[in-house]
Amino acid sequence: MTVQFRNFTAGEAVDVGFFVSPTPPVVLPDDLFVEENRFLTSVGVAGTGIVQPLSQDIIEIPCSEGLTLGTSGGRFVDNETGELRGVGQPRWVQEGPLALCDAIVTFEFDGDGTEFTTRVLIGNRE
Repeated sequence: MTVQFRNFTAGEAVDVGFFVSPTPPVVLPDDLFVEENRFLTSVGVAGTGIVQPLSQDIIEIPCSEGLTLGTSGGRFVDNETGELRGVGQPRWVQEGPLALCDAIVTFEFDGDGTEFTTRVLIGNRE
């Protein structure tokens, strides 16, 4: 499965807060957003989970029945000082009727410096 993280902000880096559960969590989102499901492998700059302003990162992860992935919303920080500017909204998707294994899942992070938005999009591989 291809997963993209896109940061559309001009002045904020974003810690994407990416989580993956190989089996369906019992209670969403609480059971997804636990430390044991935090996924950093190859995400962001040097596997830190941080995506720089106006940039993106793309990873491949193994897909399985019931796979659930999501972002805790992202922490938007000033790219120069590291000061927290705000947080986005939690978003998640689960393998099932949407056939995510053959899709591209994109998490988009955007904002104007004071208000921030997190979106998830599911698209076809081309």
